[in-house]
Amino acid sequence: MNKTVYQKTLLNQKQLMAAIKKETKPRLLKINRIKLVILPKVFPPKTDSRLLAQSIKIKNGEVVLDACSGCGVVAIFAARLAAKVTATDINPAAIINILENAKINNLKNKIIPLKTNLFPKRHRKFDVITINPPYTDYHALDIVEKSVFDLNHKTLIYFFKKAKNYLEPGGRIYLSWANFADFKLIENLFKKFNYHFQIIAEQKSGPRIYRIYELTDFAN
Repeated sequence: MNKTVYQKTLLNQKQLMAAIKKETKPRLLKINRIKLVILPKVFPPKTDSRLLAQSIKIKNGEVVLDACSGCGVVAIFAARLAAKVTATDINPAAIINILENAKINNLKNKIIPLKTNLFPKRHRKFDVITINPPYTDYHALDIVEKSVFDLNHKTLIYFFKKAKNYLEPGGRIYLSWANFADFKLIENLFKKFNYHFQIIAEQKSGPRIYRIYELTDFAN
């Protein structure tokens, strides 16, 4: 991990978090003809979530779980081909935002927003799981900051401990990560939890590098 990039990114994220928490009005975005509204106290799509949304490979009729959904951008992209997308987040404002964006894009009948920590409380399996997790190993002061800060990577580790319970045999996970959070760390976790992985997309944004990984269970 590049400590200089980490420190600069942490400073930028703190400033961005402060700005987001002061917002009082929705903002409008457009990504590849997809219209999005970003509500106050919801983290907006950045390089990583845009790259993830545009890199996932969804087949017609698949059932998808989009964890850490935020405003729902990845869920929206997935729902164009998926039969159903369950979009989860712990931030109540994000759940409202997902529903709003599903309506805007005429996908309300395909997207199910759920306020929960990563996985639905009612157990079921998915063909695809997508996640743009919080990367930065730092203490979050509130629910809004948990979109980027994850002390000791607890959210990430919990995800890997539980994910296979929700993945259909032969299913796929699409996950984003960045160099300031350490590629070696995430790839070691893939190996620890017995996933085969490949890098399917990579994008540089200043000193930061973002990757999208496709994971499959070694057992299948």
